[in-house]
This record gives sequence, C-alpha cells and structure tokens, in this order.
Amino acid sequence: MRFTFPIGEDAYLTPLDLRDASAIYMETERSRRYLREFLPWVDHVKAVEDTRRFITAESKHVFGGKKIHVTIWCEGQFAGICSLFDINKANRSATVGYWLGKSFQGRGLMTRTVRALTEHAFIELHLNRVEIRAHPENKPSRAIPERLGFVLEGTLAEAEWLYDKYVDSCVYGITLNRWKTL
Repeated sequence: MRFTFPIGEDAYLTPLDLRDASAIYMETERSRRYLREFLPWVDHVKAVEDTRRFITAESKHVFGGKKIHVTIWCEGQFAGICSLFDINKANRSATVGYWLGKSFQGRGLMTRTVRALTEHAFIELHLNRVEIRAHPENKPSRAIPERLGFVLEGTLAEAEWLYDKYVDSCVYGITLNRWKTL
C-alpha cells in the first residue's frame, strides 16, 4: 500500500515514485509550453526515460535527507510536483519549489500542498525558515507564498539562467515564529 496524505476531498499527496514516471511525463508533455515559460528543465525532458532518470537521481537526495518530493494527485490524475530542497539542518532552513500542470491551475492545489510541506518542515523537521523563489512575472506562482503569509524579502537580479537569458528571482521567506502567528 502506498502512503497518501489528503489535501482536501479531491486531492492527495504521495512520495515521488518511479511507478509514476509515465504520468509525470505525460503531464509535462501536455503542459510543456506553459511550464517552459518559467522552468529551465522542461526542454531536457524529451521522453519518459528522462523522467525515470530524474526520479532515480532524486531518490538519492531524498534518502540522504536533503530533499523531499511529493506528487500531487487530483481526482485520481497526476497534477504536479512540490519539493522541499536544500534542507540545511545546521541553519534549520529549506526551500520549496513546485510545478502544476496547466489544466490543474486555479483549484488551490498548490497552495494546499505548499501549506502541508511548510507545516511538515516546521513541525516534523524542526526547521526555522522556509523560502520560495519565483520569477517576477509568474503571478500564479508568486500568489502562493503571498496567500500563505510568506514575506517578499527582495528580488535577486539575474539569478537564474532560463534557456537563453538570465532572469530575476523574487525571494519569499517565512520563519517558524511568523508561521505560528498566522
């Protein structure tokens, strides 16, 4: 039996698993043009085997305690991935990253998922700080930390290479003390 974590009546989270490679690849393919606008990895995913390689490589980091990846399922269909990465036990901090298929936008799925992963980071992992970075023009992605009480701490100039140019990155953060007051 596979572990699932409900995030509402219509959706649940599961750990990233090799068995889901085809579903993940198919959603990447369906949402390719949409995802490519802000995510630098999309062009590297050309076949389901690329997704399998990603899952296999990332499982080493998960077992090493550096990352947590969850898949998001809505009405029985794969919808996206959310990750807690750069888990730094010395500084008790981590970063959240995510993507959601285009047809699953606007349902609150990612907000519920990020809330669950942030809660896990603070309660189960005993972290003190969680960060999210988003492209300045990616308003749906930026709305998630804003809805959850993260604070826009600044914009990093030319922080990420996106296919053929450097792009800025908005940095949102929240600490355990602030999270407790929300």
